[in-house]
Amino acid sequence: MIAVHPVDGADPGEGADVRAQVRRLGLTEAVYLDADFKAVRELRGSVYPTFALIDRQGMVRYRLAGALTNRGERALTDEIEKLLAEK
Repeated sequence: MIAVHPVDGADPGEGADVRAQVRRLGLTEAVYLDADFKAVRELRGSVYPTFALIDRQGMVRYRLAGALTNRGERALTDEIEKLLAEK
């Protein structure tokens, strides 16, 4: 899992704030600071947060935009399980 966090490339303090929060929360996932918004554009992340599942071939197979509700969490979990089951 990789988290992509858009940051203002002109504000070096913003990236430091994100890194501090990652440490504070004890996150172990990789966090990519997207200073030029390239990853956000490529993943078509128009809403924050946007969850994108990418298959082994690098194709976006599922996208969920917005806050993670119970229904959204179930759908996301189902899609993760489908992708993991693929050979």
